[in-house]
Amino acid sequence: MTIFRSEIWKNGRFVRLWAAQLISLVGDQIYLIALPWLVYDVTHSGSSMSLSFAFEMLPYLIFSLLGGVLSDKWNRKHVLVLGNVLAVLPLLLVYLLSQYGVLASWHIYLCSFVLSCIVSLILPAFESAIPSLVERAELVHANSLSEVTNSTMTLLGPLLAGILIALVGARYAVLLNAGSFLFAGLLYLFLRFDERSPRSERLTGSVIFSSFKEGFLFVTRHRMIRIGVALSTLNNITVGAYTVILIFHMRQSMGLSAEATGLVMTLSAVSSLLVSAWLAPNLSQKLSKGLTMVGSLALSGFGIVFVGLSSHMAVLILAQGVYMGAITLFTINWRTLRQEVTPKDMIGRVSGVCRGIAFAGASLGGFLGGVTLTYVHHATLLVIEGVIIALVSLTALRSPLVQSHDVAELEYRSL
Repeated sequence: MTIFRSEIWKNGRFVRLWAAQLISLVGDQIYLIALPWLVYDVTHSGSSMSLSFAFEMLPYLIFSLLGGVLSDKWNRKHVLVLGNVLAVLPLLLVYLLSQYGVLASWHIYLCSFVLSCIVSLILPAFESAIPSLVERAELVHANSLSEVTNSTMTLLGPLLAGILIALVGARYAVLLNAGSFLFAGLLYLFLRFDERSPRSERLTGSVIFSSFKEGFLFVTRHRMIRIGVALSTLNNITVGAYTVILIFHMRQSMGLSAEATGLVMTLSAVSSLLVSAWLAPNLSQKLSKGLTMVGSLALSGFGIVFVGLSSHMAVLILAQGVYMGAITLFTINWRTLRQEVTPKDMIGRVSGVCRGIAFAGASLGGFLGGVTLTYVHHATLLVIEGVIIALVSLTALRSPLVQSHDVAELEYRSL
């Protein structure tokens, strides 16, 4: 069975939510290449590329937490609409500064920071909306379809970005990302959200703090989620260094053009599409989510190792494909596990706490990548990262996340 034959397509409200996500991801995937490319054009530095990613990830630590509270205690629709519209502003500023030839690296760092503050408010609202629109049995399919969207845009976005950058420059790719946020915000505006969505209430400082505290305690005292957060953070520390080092590796060591870089990212993304459309829905019926999470994360480490060892474009595409497919499988199962074990009125906060901790790891990875690139060759650094993530993730095989098959282990225990 593939996701394209799933009953999830009969759920009109979820399909409309998914369509809005699709529009936003079109620009995001282009921006993923355009931003480090723009930084390289300004600085010609791999360390600066890594630091830009660190600044982009840093706000998720705080603003994901606030976004989770807003999703549970305010109104998801308002969060999604306002967040997408506001995200246009920093992107538009980068475009204008570049257009007039006054763009500096600190401008990019600052705008990336502001954009991430806004986006980190949106993500918990989207994740918490899914369980309110679909039944528990449909969660894997809903999250798989969400990842199909992500994989499809990962497939098409870099290719479009490479062509766009080659033809008109990175600034126009940034402008396109701004347009996608605006379009998605307008689409959310005309959506009818589930009546069971949280009702707006006055958010005082004490309400925000107590709501965050409740979500934080849930995460820290639930054994399954606690281990999942640890694995996700491990992954994000690696990603924080890996994402920009990969582009630097392709441009600096392999001498790939913008078009070739986009082609590598596009072809390797096929694995993510296959995993989310076919493997994840079928594997969920055979293996526990915990075992799938550990196995896929270890596999991603091996993918990173072979990316670092690659010197030919075909090997690079294959290794990057293994990495992307494995991370997609991990993401689907981790998100579904969170949604299954968390009460619906707490999903936003739990998502915000989990994302905040994990993205703090991404920011740390970005800073570490920027520092270590000064002393360690980027190919060697990739191999070291891959070995570490594979070995550490395998230690979770003996944890309750994998060893427990009792449904009661998935349920929240009273504090």
